[in-house]
Amino acid sequence: MNLRKSIKIILLVLLMTIFIITGIIIKYSNKAKIVSGNELKIYTPLEKYSLSMSSVKGFPFEIKCNNKSVVISISSGKLLDANDVSLNHHGNFEYEIACNQKIYWNPINDDVHDNKIIDINIKLLDKNSEEKKFKLKKNEKNEYYLFDNY
Repeated sequence: MNLRKSIKIILLVLLMTIFIITGIIIKYSNKAKIVSGNELKIYTPLEKYSLSMSSVKGFPFEIKCNNKSVVISISSGKLLDANDVSLNHHGNFEYEIACNQKIYWNPINDDVHDNKIIDINIKLLDKNSEEKKFKLKKNEKNEYYLFDNY
C-alpha cells in the first residue's frame, strides 16, 4: 500500500513540474513586439522585470534591423550584452551596438532606484536614421514594465 501511495505522489509531483515548466516556456517564448518601424523592430519576451528575478539578468530587448548597428541611449541604468558584458561606460548612457542581437537593461546603478521612468531611445545608423523611443516605468512593487512608446 505504501508503494502505491509513493508512486502516486511521485507521479503527481512530475505532472505538476511539467505543468509549471510548460507554463514558464509559454510565458517566455511569446515575443511581444514593442515598437516596429520600416527598418527597426524591437521585441521583448517579458511583460515586467524586477531585480528579484535572479534568473534574468535584466529587461531583455531584441533589436532587429538590416543595418550594421544602432545607437541606444538610456536615461539611467546599465546595458548588458548576451554574455553579461556591461555596455556601460561610467557616466555614458549612449551605446553603439550591432543589429540583430539581444541586450538587457538592468537597474543596478544606484541612481536608478529613485527613477520611476526610464527613457530608452534606439536609432539606426544610416541615411534613414529611423528612431524608436519607449519608456520603462517602475511600479510600487519595484517592477519595471513597458509604459509607453512614442
